[in-house]
Amino acid sequence: MKAIRPLPLVAFAVVAGVVGWFVNVMVAREGWPAIRFPWSAALTMGVLCLVAVGFGWGVYRTRTGKAPRAVEPLVAARVLVLGQACAHAGAVVAGWHAGVLAASGLAAGAGMSQTVVASLVMTGCGLALVGCGILVEYFCRIPPDEGEGLEPHR
Repeated sequence: MKAIRPLPLVAFAVVAGVVGWFVNVMVAREGWPAIRFPWSAALTMGVLCLVAVGFGWGVYRTRTGKAPRAVEPLVAARVLVLGQACAHAGAVVAGWHAGVLAASGLAAGAGMSQTVVASLVMTGCGLALVGCGILVEYFCRIPPDEGEGLEPHR
């Protein structure tokens, strides 16, 4: 499985930000409230971070030989996929709410409205989810075998 690359994460965030900005500008023109996650989503993303890092820590302890019981390789692969999913979902959430923030800032004249504060919090939560995903991926990384990479592959 390939490691998380920063370019796709940035691309997801930028696309989600542009879409979030466009949709919220159109919604604001009709007089509707901004489309953003509810406050409970911050708690949900925090719990998801803790669960993912907890599972990743178990894999890391197995990898370093400090765990009392080994983790199955399939479980480790699933934890890795969970970490990558967290990073990608966090990029989309952060991008969307950055777009909402941009649209709300332009519409409200940069005042600290409920939407602006919520968008700031959700953007931070999305970035935290990206960080947790990258950390979990680091925990699940397998060290290279000795001698690997010294000879060219044919």
